[in-house]
Amino acid sequence: MPDRHGVRNVVDVNEAPVRASFREGFAFAAMSAGVGGVIGVASSILIARLYGIEVVGQYALATAPMGIVWFFSTVRERPGLIRALNPLQPRAPEITGIFAAVLAFSVALTALMSIVGAGITYLLFNGPIDQPDLFVPAVVCLGGYLIVINTGWNLDGALSAFRAGRQLFWVRLHQAVAFMVLAVAAHAIAETVWCLIFALLAAALTSLIHRIVAVRLWMRIIVPTRVLKAGFRTLPDILRFGLRVTPGSLADGASAEAGTWILGSFSSVAAVGAWNIAWTMGKRTLDLNMRLAEMLFPTLVQRWAADDRLGFQRALTDSTRYVVTTMLLPAAVAGGAADGVMGLFGPGFSQASGALVLLLLVPALATTMIFQSQALLAVDRPTLTSVLSVIRLLVTLSASMFATGSDVRPMLRGCARVVV
Repeated sequence: MPDRHGVRNVVDVNEAPVRASFREGFAFAAMSAGVGGVIGVASSILIARLYGIEVVGQYALATAPMGIVWFFSTVRERPGLIRALNPLQPRAPEITGIFAAVLAFSVALTALMSIVGAGITYLLFNGPIDQPDLFVPAVVCLGGYLIVINTGWNLDGALSAFRAGRQLFWVRLHQAVAFMVLAVAAHAIAETVWCLIFALLAAALTSLIHRIVAVRLWMRIIVPTRVLKAGFRTLPDILRFGLRVTPGSLADGASAEAGTWILGSFSSVAAVGAWNIAWTMGKRTLDLNMRLAEMLFPTLVQRWAADDRLGFQRALTDSTRYVVTTMLLPAAVAGGAADGVMGLFGPGFSQASGALVLLLLVPALATTMIFQSQALLAVDRPTLTSVLSVIRLLVTLSASMFATGSDVRPMLRGCARVVV
């Protein structure tokens, strides 16, 4: 029978899905980060051994603009989306309307920022970074991000709103394995940066199809036009909340990508390649924080809205305690063997062993920051998260420039020559 929106129910009410428990979502998120981390490390070793430090460095530079656009093409609409979906039952027609509005806005903003990002990339690659041959690969990455990766990221937001950790686990496992297999297979044809870009985008495309299939358990694909229009009417409220978080998101993006850009401007491609491997190793464990935060945030929103203060505090403190404790042990082991770990990737990568020791401490230290930020968003204090992120950016840039002994004047002169 059609419901009050005129939408025919294709799932019997007795079979309708319910939100997974916080414990289940948390467990699958931890599995996703753990298994993904192991596959990611294995993939990094294989790719570094097969392609070498120069190609790895080129890949890091070609994908760096995509990372910047990822942060700059958002007004943090995802937390607002999760807050809007939180009170709705799975497969309610309103979910599709709200999601369609957020996705349309995200695509439009990402397209704009991709154009800006391509222009900045051209200036840098033809100026201080001096890698003009990497401009076209970087633009292809930006196009793939706009069409494929950004769409998948938005679908992840809808899935995390319902704590669909099980579905997200299989989707991300698919993407990680596909990238590794495709990168190794492409090596038989050529040994260029294009092979890695092909593997990245092909894995993202197949996993996007997987996401569309998975999300149908929680969200209808087709709804009447009036439901879509109603969804777009909720967009201003979602964006108003997100805009208060946006400065912090932009600052976090700049902080995360600063190392690649600074080394690309003042050092060699090989140094960028070594740094990229060390930073990737650090991000593998940082992924645990992000995966768990996907399950923690909707739980905090739900418990705060229900005035369950004790449950709110328990979810936050227990999550922080367990994750920090879990992360410190492998960080200590891998940090103590940093030279041997970086040596696994092949000649030249050991120059970043010192960086690896410090980077492995970042996820444990970042856990408190990320989880506390989720708590602040859940209690409607997003502005404070932005202030703290801007302070972090200033400290990161100052420390990076000081540690590398960088003089920004040659970089600025190089950009000026390209513009002229």
